[in-house]
Amino acid sequence: MDEDFSNFSIKRQNIRTVSLVVCTLVYLLTGAAVFDCLESPNEAINSHILNSHINKFQQLINITDVEFENIYKLIIRKNHFKRNPQWEFGGSFYFCTLALALIGYGHSTPNTNIGKLFCIIYILFGIPISLIMFQSVGERLNGFLKYTLRKIKLASFRFYKFKNKNVSNKDLIVTEFMLTLVLVVTASYIFSVYEGWSYFDAIYYSFITLTTIGFGDFVPLQKNNYLKYNPIYVAFTIFFIITGLTILASSTNLLVLYLVNINSEEKLRKRIWLKMKKQEQIQKMLIGDVISTVNTQDVVTYLDEKPNLAAFTEDKSVCSCDDIFMCYKLCTNKRKFDAKNYFKKKLNGVNIKEQRYYFSIKRKPLAKIEHISRYFDFKTDNIVQEYNEIKYLRKFANEQNFKLNKISRRESF
Repeated sequence: MDEDFSNFSIKRQNIRTVSLVVCTLVYLLTGAAVFDCLESPNEAINSHILNSHINKFQQLINITDVEFENIYKLIIRKNHFKRNPQWEFGGSFYFCTLALALIGYGHSTPNTNIGKLFCIIYILFGIPISLIMFQSVGERLNGFLKYTLRKIKLASFRFYKFKNKNVSNKDLIVTEFMLTLVLVVTASYIFSVYEGWSYFDAIYYSFITLTTIGFGDFVPLQKNNYLKYNPIYVAFTIFFIITGLTILASSTNLLVLYLVNINSEEKLRKRIWLKMKKQEQIQKMLIGDVISTVNTQDVVTYLDEKPNLAAFTEDKSVCSCDDIFMCYKLCTNKRKFDAKNYFKKKLNGVNIKEQRYYFSIKRKPLAKIEHISRYFDFKTDNIVQEYNEIKYLRKFANEQNFKLNKISRRESF
């Protein structure tokens, strides 16, 4: 039943993520089409006016086409003006992607009033959609990476003997950092080839883009009319932006969860320490609780109902552990203690009232979580549950008329 519900929840999350991706894609296509209709006619008029001024200037100073082209390239490089059309469908789609990704190079901006008004409305509704989409895709990416890493650990367990086969948030953060590094290194090489940048400048552009700073000093797709005649390169550039931002969004979510878990663990330790400190004040008066057993079968029955208390592994001695729920006399190094069989063996045919068995709660309350975990096989979150089970054991002893006696000091084991 739980497995079916879990599968249904995963399918619902996948459907939600796909729906957000499709919705964002449709929103981008719609915006590109509208900007193409609004800005392309004005851009064509401005381009015609610019070309007429260029021809007049060329005739006035009487220079060759090659010399004029060199001067023109120098002016464009100095002032970051772009000669290629920016508001055809490919350029409009690229502009919408940068706007919703909060990058904004500033290489192209709406010039008409209606285009500016539509840009305000478009971004106002588009940014929430894109942020939700990036977050949802990032969560699915985290789930996929966690599943993959777990399979890898299980497959290589026989060779490397991993102590922990679970995948933590720290493992996912490291993996996604490596994916981002691979993406930046690969994309920078392609940008350096197509744009003519140095490899260091390409890495600089990739970093500025994925951090959504977008200075605009390096902008791809502005040479050789790539926006119109090289759709594969345009698709790669958009893929680089969306994929990189998705990985960074998922990494940010994991980092926030990692910090929150650290804070929660510190609060849990503090709360447990306060409880242990209060218990220590009580234990100053009761150094040890001696319980004279009345009925062996009651103890064995209780241990049958609580199998996790029936056996545990000690290191040196149970009494040397900071957190103790049962002490007994026969303590040896690295020995498996089966409480159920021990009671049967020692108490069968013997005067039970003369036998003493110590049940102690937090003899040394100032325990560290890591130290306790070495003696008992449970996680940090289960410490409070184990503490409650200890109190339940004391309540059981009282209900079975166990006689509690106070002693002045703890017997040596």
